[in-house]
Amino acid sequence: MRLPSWPIAEQSEVVASAYGDQDLSFGPEYIIPKPFDPRLIVKIAPAVAKAAMDSGVATRPDRRF
Repeated sequence: MRLPSWPIAEQSEVVASAYGDQDLSFGPEYIIPKPFDPRLIVKIAPAVAKAAMDSGVATRPDRRF
């Protein structure tokens, strides 16, 4: 997964208004995503869940990922 490949077009109006005129495209100035960036839930959460299952840390593995 390469964070810089996420398009800015996915940025919601709510997030854009919350952070004003900040450019939320991933790159040298935006490495760590904002907590309310909606792109996190569809990319990061499944990756973390899969890593937990793959490593055996998950107590209730869900193989849908």
